[in-house]
Amino acid sequence: MSNQIGLRFKEIRKKKHLSLKQVSEGITSIARLSRWENGLTNDGMPIEIVEKLIKRLNISYDELLSKQYKYSISIMYQVRKLYKNNDIDGLKSLTDQLLSQYRNGKIEILPSAVAANFYLDLTGKSRDSVMTKTELLELSKYCRYLKVWTIDETIIFSNVQLLLEPDLVYMLSRELISTMHEKGFYTNYAIISLLNAAFVLIKSKKVEYARKIICILNSLDDIVDYKYNLEFLNDIIFFIDHHDSSRLDSLFLELESLTKYKQLKSDYKFAFSQVKQIYNLE
Repeated sequence: MSNQIGLRFKEIRKKKHLSLKQVSEGITSIARLSRWENGLTNDGMPIEIVEKLIKRLNISYDELLSKQYKYSISIMYQVRKLYKNNDIDGLKSLTDQLLSQYRNGKIEILPSAVAANFYLDLTGKSRDSVMTKTELLELSKYCRYLKVWTIDETIIFSNVQLLLEPDLVYMLSRELISTMHEKGFYTNYAIISLLNAAFVLIKSKKVEYARKIICILNSLDDIVDYKYNLEFLNDIIFFIDHHDSSRLDSLFLELESLTKYKQLKSDYKFAFSQVKQIYNLE
């Protein structure tokens, strides 16, 4: 997928009549940009370099996406709309439709995995209730090779975590954390992915794994835009540890007074109900 983005970048660069030297100067080497553009690298291009290259070409990230990836993105929008409306039947129908297309070789596994992930989130069903063991192994194999953590890789990880074994979710989260630490900053995509991973691990009863991710998130300055998401996770951990919902009650009360967070409050209450059921703490 990252290679397809490189090929698209090359096409746009040439249309703008810019040389490799003009585009790469001060950002990356000519050789590295050339390899990426020609699909000759398996490790993609790091997020921070792609962002600089996009800025130099004065284009949006969306302009780089392949037709296949744009299809996956369009599926994500459909899935999120169904999820927001609590449309379980709609999600099941879309999941079955996409899995049928995948099994017939018409699409790759990612779109069906995204739909299945959100269907599982709403229903609490097991992974093997929607995908075969072979399909789950195929998805896991794909995710094990997410090493560079480009934007597309981070988005993929964020939207299929319920279909992965908890140990793999934690391992990939640690690799994402290490990569972001080496870069010296956390992208919004990485933060969202790690917040999702922490909650998935909580739902999988891997609280110690979740606690470690949350501890790292608590230390970040970049988290300010996601303070309520992080506060919710901290309060959920407190609830599991102490069987005390007072902190969550205070959070819900605060969100109640903020009109723009009405949907967020609804999402948190639903997530809280899931946790109570999973941990038998009704």
